[in-house]
Amino acid sequence: MIRPIRMTIHNIGIVEDITYEFNRSLLCFFGATRQGKTTATFTALNLLRGGKFPPDILRHGTSDGFVQLDIEGGMIRREFYRDPEDGLTKAYEIIYTRDNSSVPIARPVEQLRALFGNPFNQNNDFLKTMGPTDRKSYFVELLNIDTGELDAEKKDIDDQNRMLQAKIDGYGDISEEVVLPVDTGPIKAGIASRKREHASQIASWQTELDGLRLEWLSGKRKELQKAKNALEITNSDVGREEANIKRLTLELEVSQKNLALLQAQRSVQYDAVQAFTAEVSQLPDLTEKANALKAKIATPCDTSDLDAQLSEAAAQEVRVATYQSNLAKIEQRKHDNELLALNKERLKEIKTLKAQKLAAIAEESGIKGLSFDEEGDFLFEGVTNGLISSSQHQRLALELKNCYPETVPIEICDRAESLGVDIFKIIEGARERKSTILATIVGDRPALVPEDVGVWVVSNGKLVP
Repeated sequence: MIRPIRMTIHNIGIVEDITYEFNRSLLCFFGATRQGKTTATFTALNLLRGGKFPPDILRHGTSDGFVQLDIEGGMIRREFYRDPEDGLTKAYEIIYTRDNSSVPIARPVEQLRALFGNPFNQNNDFLKTMGPTDRKSYFVELLNIDTGELDAEKKDIDDQNRMLQAKIDGYGDISEEVVLPVDTGPIKAGIASRKREHASQIASWQTELDGLRLEWLSGKRKELQKAKNALEITNSDVGREEANIKRLTLELEVSQKNLALLQAQRSVQYDAVQAFTAEVSQLPDLTEKANALKAKIATPCDTSDLDAQLSEAAAQEVRVATYQSNLAKIEQRKHDNELLALNKERLKEIKTLKAQKLAAIAEESGIKGLSFDEEGDFLFEGVTNGLISSSQHQRLALELKNCYPETVPIEICDRAESLGVDIFKIIEGARERKSTILATIVGDRPALVPEDVGVWVVSNGKLVP
């Protein structure tokens, strides 16, 4: 640790000449705004660590200036000048000596930035200027907060739960009414038996019908038919012969003889037909009976009642299949609900584990008033990240400074008037850390000052004890 002894500022900003010793736990710089309080504290330290400077860093009307911090066994000095050629303000290389050596340290900026590595010494509003997301990330990195496995498991379970809930909602209303299948074997056997019986009846009717045909064509009806057939043939022959007579004069006599014979034969045949016709007319008429048999043969087998039963059985099979499918869905829904319940319990466990881990981190950090919500976002003094007040930012910044290894025990507290009575807690912390707090306060110098507090009034760039 490097012990600071004295700060000297010459022609920097509004400051003409200011020197003060680091001999108290708290050095307070009172005064109105724009009098040089910040220049004497925060700006001076930022310049010593190699920070950027504005073109008007030199006091108006001057051509050079410097900031110097005397330390045990050495110093840190940075000088500025106005270049006569171009009129621009420039800086010499920082001079950094230590261990009672007069030889400056090479590449001093790198070492000085490490010495003044606390970001709150570089920017007192370092935390305040961040957005809520950046503040959260800052705490994760600063305190090495690792809840990645729990967060990843929580995300996986949340995703799984969304899918499970959508699946459960998709089941809708599932009927649990028991539906039993129908045994269609007897019905089908009844249909087959009825069709066989019907086919047997058709065969019987066909045999009977064939008998009627034979009966119709036997006896006198058969002889009548033969006589009719013979008569038709003779008629044909007569016609042919008559034609021959006309055409064949030379054969007229023969033809006339043949004609006489044929006529005689026709007379006999005609008489036979008449006789057969008279006899047949006395036989019974089988037409009606035959038509009735034909109608029966053409009648299809009636299984409509059994077909209706079979259709109902098929419908019942569909209902049974639906019922069995519903049973599977009900079982799956039960499983999904059980898994969803287990996942919710695990989420509660993850929430508890994460809260315990974050609580332990907050406790181990030593930052008073720090806690974390279930999402991992920090709270200070019970107030959420995005709602912390300016005074709370000041107190939190001072707490966070303790998380950095200070090699130069100097702390900045700009606008410390917002801290109120908390300033005494800050002093106690500085005593414990053997550090010096440079506090700027807008206002008048108080009448009573504690013994270990150094107080100055800054007015127009000068210190008034």
